[in-house]
Amino acid sequence: NGIYLDSCFDNEISGNTIANNNYGIHLDHSNTNNIVNNTANSNDFGIRLFLSNTNNIVNNTANNNDYGVRLYYSNNNDIVDNTANNNEYGIYLDNSYSSDILNTMANNNLYGIYLDSCFNNEVSGNTIANNDYGISLYYGYTNDIVNNTASNSQYGIYLYYSYTNDIVNNTANNNDYGIYLDNSYANDIVNNTASNNEYGIYLDNNDYNYIFNNTANNNEYGIYLYNSDDNDIVNNTITYNNVGIYLSYCNSTEISNNYFSGNGVDIRKLEVDDPFPIEVVLVIVLGISIIIIIVGMIISKRRRARAEIQRLPK
Repeated sequence: NGIYLDSCFDNEISGNTIANNNYGIHLDHSNTNNIVNNTANSNDFGIRLFLSNTNNIVNNTANNNDYGVRLYYSNNNDIVDNTANNNEYGIYLDNSYSSDILNTMANNNLYGIYLDSCFNNEVSGNTIANNDYGISLYYGYTNDIVNNTASNSQYGIYLYYSYTNDIVNNTANNNDYGIYLDNSYANDIVNNTASNNEYGIYLDNNDYNYIFNNTANNNEYGIYLYNSDDNDIVNNTITYNNVGIYLSYCNSTEISNNYFSGNGVDIRKLEVDDPFPIEVVLVIVLGISIIIIIVGMIISKRRRARAEIQRLPK
């Protein structure tokens, strides 16, 4: 290990450079410590806290590690002004609550900021780019994801089986999916901007979510819901998308007071009891029309042949 604290309190770890260790800086059962202005690169874990609470992790650089900063069963910690680039996980919280991740840069990671089974945390003011997953929340609830920029990733903001979280005032541009919710319920998606994505806001098997006052511009699909019921899409600005709002197998969706402009199609809905999408229906109708025309031609030819036979001299 580089620097290791076990059951230690009120210490400051400052101005160190730690590289090529299993743990760069490791706190175990240690509380109220300050970890400030360190560089922890090329370790398995840059900075790791285990069962350690109320610590400050400020202005550190943790690059080229498996885990840049990882907290495990550690609560009430502040993670502020750090840089975590080129890791597998930039910032990773596991079973931790009431911590703040603020003003951090997490770029070129597999996961920029990753929360697993966490609640009551705030993820705010971070810049996340060029990750596979920008900000990810798995099995989490009552977390705030606020004022972040998540861009140039496969998923800008991603929630999986997560409930009653607030996703507010974020910018999610130039991703495959700007904001993506998978089997997540009763979340508020408010005042976000999702532009130049394949999908601006995408819900897959999600119920009782509130999508309010967002801007979805220049996406293939502005807001896309699949197999999701009882959601509200209200007061959003949806412009210059190929499809503004797309609903597929959704029930009891409220769509009201939204502004549409310059979309190829403003709203497209595939009904639950409709077995075929509109494109398939058009193909079927076209096929039936061709069959009717061919049958008509055959009948007409037969009638002409009979008429000619009747006109022959006896």
